Amino acid sequence: MCGLAGIISTEKTDFNIDHFNILGTLNDERGGDSCGIFIDKKYQHGVKEYKQFRCFTRGIKDYPEQARIALLHCRKASPGYPVNIEQAQPIIIRNNDQIEYVLMHNGTIYNAPKLAKKYIPEENITGLTDSQVMTLIFYHKGYDVLSEYMGAAVFVIVDYRHEEPLTLFWQGESKVSQYGKVDEERPL
Repeated sequence: MCGLAGIISTEKTDFNIDHFNILGTLNDERGGDSCGIFIDKKYQHGVKEYKQFRCFTRGIKDYPEQARIALLHCRKASPGYPVNIEQAQPIIIRNNDQIEYVLMHNGTIYNAPKLAKKYIPEENITGLTDSQVMTLIFYHKGYDVLSEYMGAAVFVIVDYRHEEPLTLFWQGESKVSQYGKVDEERPL
């Protein structure tokens, strides 16, 4: 089960690196496979020897003094998905080299390939995680898909395609799936 944490403000405020790192370190037990941060359109990922947040942050020297959106993710990979830099979160979508969309996810979407075939058939999802597939669906088609997925999930999204960044949080679980009732905790 992944760990997500963050600090969000309507305007830039003093950024307390100690508080942020404590949030990340406390989420290490929920992750263990990779980690990452997103702070006002700057991001980094940690894998291998930097997969634990407490190890990852030792090498970061350029934290801002102020921030508006500061998020972190500690990933526990779902079975069958690889653990590498390409699957680490945050997931970022760029357009003309500008960050437009950011997603962090905790949970498992069992029917992600089926949803991709319905919503984004033009996209090649080979090798993508369920998180990456859902990012593409949300980015291109919106959030109606949330009524169709099977699994349990928390999503934290920052959408920069608006005049002001739109920050969205979503938590939920499907009622029934082919895997039985989904009752796993996905705290937000």
